[in-house]
Amino acid sequence: MRCLVVEELKKLRTDKKNIFGVIGFSILCCVLSYAVFRLGENPNVYAHYGKEGVNMYFFCGLGLIVGLFCSMFLGYNILTKEYINDTWDLLMTKLFDGKKLVISKYVVFLLYQSIYGVLTVALYYPITKYFLRMEPDCRMWYAALVFILFTNVFGYALQFCMQLYIKSFPMAVIFGVLIMYLMGIMAERLRFIRYFSQYASVYLFESGNVFNAGMIAGITAFNIFISVALVYVCGRKFYS
Repeated sequence: MRCLVVEELKKLRTDKKNIFGVIGFSILCCVLSYAVFRLGENPNVYAHYGKEGVNMYFFCGLGLIVGLFCSMFLGYNILTKEYINDTWDLLMTKLFDGKKLVISKYVVFLLYQSIYGVLTVALYYPITKYFLRMEPDCRMWYAALVFILFTNVFGYALQFCMQLYIKSFPMAVIFGVLIMYLMGIMAERLRFIRYFSQYASVYLFESGNVFNAGMIAGITAFNIFISVALVYVCGRKFYS
């Protein structure tokens, strides 16, 4: 397993556009968050947390949306290129265990996605302090880091699985956006959807629970569990 992860990392590192792409998505998230905060507000969040709460509300929401597009970019380089180059069959006919191959790709995918999360939070902190002229509440920043790194993992895993199955990158992107939209519709009618990554951070802010460590930990553990289960089940067609 370790050797497969190292090999996947080597493949990504040889093409510098992968890390530059992740950095670019981090910068894009920060710029959009700054712009959206300047243009809008949320009365419910403002009532609970004031101006900084509204700022972090938009930041966490955009962190997920931009993060999903970052996951599409990474999925293309980690998975879709295998279809384009016709190397999936070659990998499966070698002495690789299919299960380990899928897991190693997912581990590398999450490592690069984590770079996006950490860098985004690190970049936006000085923007809040020096450009928005607000003294950041560390508790909100810890919560934002948990949301972007861990709570959102289900959304990232869902996109990974779609690109694991769908050979066409444009179709994988279309289905990814469509599913995110459909979950938004279901969240209006089914309460449990609010605990999934796409809407968990927004729900916690609007309900006044963004400082509820127990609830954040529970939602995070739930998303991590179902994301691992999803990748395991979806990867079964590659298992030997």
